[in-house]
Amino acid sequence: MLLIELTGVQSHTGKSSCSKCDQIGDYKERRVCFSKQIKNLRTDLSFKNRNDRSHHITPFKFRESILESGNFKMVSQFPLDPMHLVDLGVCKMLLQLLIKKSNINVSKINEKITFLSNLVPSEFGRICRSLDDINIWKATEFRQFLLYIGIFVLKDCVSGDHYYHFLLLHAGIRLLSCKKSYSSEANVAQQILEEFVDLFGNIYGDHLVNYNIHGLLHLTECTKLYGPLDNFSAYKFENHMQFLKKLINKLNKILQQLHLRLEERNSADFSCNKISKINSFNIDYKKEKDSYCFSKKLGPIKVIGMAGESGSAIVSAHCFFCVESYFQEPLESSTGLGILLANKLDPQLFKIEKDYIVYKYFSIPHEGKFLLIPILHHLFHEFSN
Repeated sequence: MLLIELTGVQSHTGKSSCSKCDQIGDYKERRVCFSKQIKNLRTDLSFKNRNDRSHHITPFKFRESILESGNFKMVSQFPLDPMHLVDLGVCKMLLQLLIKKSNINVSKINEKITFLSNLVPSEFGRICRSLDDINIWKATEFRQFLLYIGIFVLKDCVSGDHYYHFLLLHAGIRLLSCKKSYSSEANVAQQILEEFVDLFGNIYGDHLVNYNIHGLLHLTECTKLYGPLDNFSAYKFENHMQFLKKLINKLNKILQQLHLRLEERNSADFSCNKISKINSFNIDYKKEKDSYCFSKKLGPIKVIGMAGESGSAIVSAHCFFCVESYFQEPLESSTGLGILLANKLDPQLFKIEKDYIVYKYFSIPHEGKFLLIPILHHLFHEFSN
């Protein structure tokens, strides 16, 4: 509600709520739904001139909001938030619909999720709970399911059409989450997300194409302005809230408390920000879950030893000399997303410098092979050609 008052526009339940185009929603089956196309795009100037007055709430149809008076660009400077739009919005809705509207084996899916609980790399702060608890999942659980474990968990547990539909969302969001592909593969990501939105209406009903589903059509444009999805996601701000909460001792005069505590820390030359681990990853050859990586020289490897200082460490590893794609559609997983199905570890032991390791895998044992999924949500390392 605070954001609505600050921006002066309709909430996500309004018929003219889309912040990126002037599409007007319809009221069907007690909910507002949108068509599956993009209408005339809004611009900062069209917003300022009130070309679409229905987009603005009553007090601001003819006057500026407080942010406009501060010279904010009300369209280009307000990207869609991937945490709420994709993870807590689309992904949550999709899984709930799969449970309710399709004949899926929930118990088998829960078994797979439980199986993966000991395989989640150290970079992940939370482990997905079973689908029985989906209504209380956190945003990071939905993100982990969408970007990583979902392609394994749902396979052979849902119909081919439903699985392909999930792969569309998985592939589109991964392309926009990777530093290398968000720009070079923007057109591919847009086509994939457009197909997802179109099929969503066909599979689950056009009346369920809500604000979040429609918003997927505008995500690619947001990445063109601000980079990969995590660059403008609310995760960073949500994570910082825990730091701010620790500075508050009582419920009244909260802003004053924050100001004083921050001033005290600054005057004492303390840093208000913890050391960021977003561009680092942990390689621990003693733990199976933290030992699978990608090397510039050898490709996918399993680290079995490390010697020397961290800055100049020498890694001992076995490489995989037989890899293939995990899926072929909507795009080939190996070349398009870096997702591999690997087997046959080379018995030969290789030694390389740690600096040659560029990213780490979420590794899942699969039918005698290993499903290797590059970790992207903390790491934006490029795939080697």
